[in-house]
Amino acid sequence: MKIASKSFDKEVCKANESVSSSESELSNFEDKMMEDNSQIEDDEQREEDECANEEQCSMSDDEMAALRTKISSFSLKKLAELKSKIGLELFNKIMYGKSISSFNEDNTNRIQSRKSGGTHRPRVESSTRPPPKFRSIRGLEIRKAKNAHFDPRFAASSGDFDQIAFHRDYSFIEDLRKKDIQELQNAYKQIKREGGNPKQIERIKRNLLRLRNQQKDYQDQKLKEDILSDLRRTNIERMNNGERPIYFNNSKFYI
Repeated sequence: MKIASKSFDKEVCKANESVSSSESELSNFEDKMMEDNSQIEDDEQREEDECANEEQCSMSDDEMAALRTKISSFSLKKLAELKSKIGLELFNKIMYGKSISSFNEDNTNRIQSRKSGGTHRPRVESSTRPPPKFRSIRGLEIRKAKNAHFDPRFAASSGDFDQIAFHRDYSFIEDLRKKDIQELQNAYKQIKREGGNPKQIERIKRNLLRLRNQQKDYQDQKLKEDILSDLRRTNIERMNNGERPIYFNNSKFYI
């Protein structure tokens, strides 16, 4: 330990003289700051000769604090040149009193102490992150895209789709569909009688077929709803009389 402290004092004395020389060199132009390799070797040899005496190279706590204050006032450029000149290991010893390996050990111990809390402990939320302005509620999610298409009739907040109520409230659509089918049939007969444009005849046929398919689907759904309504009414009467209710499978609706 005594030998290590003596070598550390030598390195500190060497760094102190390097700091003084770097201040005078960095004040000149960039071309004067660069030296030849031979000149650098001579300066290092001279510094080693001056630090040969251990008593002269030893530094007190006040001198070490003054040296750290002096280095902390350097610019980033001066600090980079000082690190490259004296080495990162010696720079960390002067400024922090620790080497790179000591920093790595401290970080490893800090991470291990953080992980030793247990896997089932409650998660600690950061107090520096502000809470969200809007809570995430199911069915009322905030739209991310500004120009996204949104139809309130099919939103989750409007509830589940009730087909029976829809057919009851919008029964006039079937009347309009029947009227459109009748008009298309009359137009088709008239254009075909007059020998009109084949493309127009084909377009009328497609529209007529589409409306007839919609009409057939509506009639099938309406028939199924009527059967279920009658069955529900019959089951209520049977249960009031103490009898078992009747249940239909989906296959029985198409018999």
